[in-house]
Amino acid sequence: MCPRILILMLVTVASMVATEPASAFGEDHREAIRLHCAATTTGSAARTACVVEALQTADPAQLVDLSEHPARAARQARLACGPRKVDGMEVYDACLRRILGMSPSPQITPAPRPVSPPRAETTRPLSPGSSDLERFGLTLGYAPPQLQRDARALFADLGRSVFVVIAAEHEQSEQVSQGSAVAIAPNLLLTNCHVVKGSRLILVANEAVRAPAWIAARDDATDRCVLATNGLDATPVTELRSIGTLEVGEAVVAIGSPSGLTNTISEGIVSGIRDHDGRQIVQTTAPISPGSSGGGLFDLGGRLIAITTFVLEGQGQLNFAVPAEDYLPLLPH
Repeated sequence: MCPRILILMLVTVASMVATEPASAFGEDHREAIRLHCAATTTGSAARTACVVEALQTADPAQLVDLSEHPARAARQARLACGPRKVDGMEVYDACLRRILGMSPSPQITPAPRPVSPPRAETTRPLSPGSSDLERFGLTLGYAPPQLQRDARALFADLGRSVFVVIAAEHEQSEQVSQGSAVAIAPNLLLTNCHVVKGSRLILVANEAVRAPAWIAARDDATDRCVLATNGLDATPVTELRSIGTLEVGEAVVAIGSPSGLTNTISEGIVSGIRDHDGRQIVQTTAPISPGSSGGGLFDLGGRLIAITTFVLEGQGQLNFAVPAEDYLPLLPH
């Protein structure tokens, strides 16, 4: 058959199918198909054939490329599962979880352990019991690092422990929250609560692995959240640094995922230890951008000092982080 005739036939069929009532093919479904075919074919004939075939399939999973960046894959999944909303939100939810490999969040999450009392600026930080540290293979340092490494060496060691967090507020939301998290155990990560607040669907990922997650413990008042996963098997940070031993002017690095750019490193210094709502936080010049919330602030020995949390906008390099040791009382039993 003449190639021109074949192309005309495909275009005609595509036009007929694409003009079916919205009840058969919703706009979300057609948009997912257009994205899928544009990314996987070359040339108008191949793209048209792809559209025709995809419109006839009943499996939205075929429209999602899980090798894409997690945020893009999540958007493709929401579009592909869009037509399932007519069958109820439970069906739509199940479609998303099946495509993205998510399992339902537990119905009951552990209650957070009591938060340690505020510390006076002149006192040494309260240290957790040794059993809290030993359970997760952690150590807490009380001295500046004797061996200091450059940013390249630090990134090589720590980059595998920092993850991008993708969170959807609810099944119908078209908005996706992005942030960061630091693994302190193979299946436990520290982040900020504002990154995952109100989210039912949470995904953690880096360049090597991705897994669904849920909130295992939280303290919204201090923006501390602990995420748990199944099957992540992350390479965790094993050394923490007490902020009571930090010196103003000491060099530090921040690793996070600003704007979804996985594992971005920046350098700075400790600007000060400040009182904030009755607790102490770390001020640093290491840049913190949207998406960096939940990332790690490390000393030059590679020890986790704090979780990068917020910036005072319009005030220059005024970036702040919550001490990592403050998360220890929240860790689940």
